[in-house]
Amino acid sequence: MTVGQCIMFVNTKKFCYTIKEHLDRLGKSCSILTGNLNKQERDQVIKEFESGQSKVLITTNILARG
Repeated sequence: MTVGQCIMFVNTKKFCYTIKEHLDRLGKSCSILTGNLNKQERDQVIKEFESGQSKVLITTNILARG
């Protein structure tokens, strides 16, 4: 099975950064979306994911809240 893109919901901001670090070491394209980012940064992350530049989006429940 081939997956083009995916969104991973995790329970803490710290876990977002831990997973991103691991995927970066494996050479995988991923982005994170947490409450630590300002509005412009969050918009940029969403834009990169929608355009396919980022294949994995790791996020907390901030994405579900809008």
